Amino acid sequence: MANKVDIKHLNSFVPPFVRLFFTKGHERTLRAKENVAVSFVFKGVTIAIGFVIVPLAIDYLDPTRYGVFLTISSVAGWFSFFDIGLGNGLRNKFTEAMAKDDKRLGKIYVSTTYVILGAIVCTVFLIFATVHPFITWSRVFNPRYSRFWDSSCSSTSVQDHYCSWVLA
Repeated sequence: MANKVDIKHLNSFVPPFVRLFFTKGHERTLRAKENVAVSFVFKGVTIAIGFVIVPLAIDYLDPTRYGVFLTISSVAGWFSFFDIGLGNGLRNKFTEAMAKDDKRLGKIYVSTTYVILGAIVCTVFLIFATVHPFITWSRVFNPRYSRFWDSSCSSTSVQDHYCSWVLA
């Protein structure tokens, strides 16, 4: 009921045709419309944050370190492929379970996916923790100015990005 009150409060700011779009239809359709709208808002906020963070990061880091940071971020982003479709599979099966109002099955899907992803993350982390002391990071990222390069900082950055990927 709290959502209904919040929506009614916002009605004064919403044009009538938009209000009609979000109030007419089956309950599941209305929920889907609301989720799509909230998703658009979150995507917009994410884009806005990106526009703010990039200039701040360039000011905080020099261009060389920012380039290394972007490279490390890209490499860490590649780890998102290690979920081998489990995230999308979970989304589909979880949605199906919730549509059937089977919360127990939904919990099973979520917990199983987290266990499998946790096993993948732990395996990758153990491999990385074993191999990374033998990697010369300045050769991997090849910064233009080596005087700006701090090898311990780079390996810490790689570890930080990996851990942030795990938490995300």
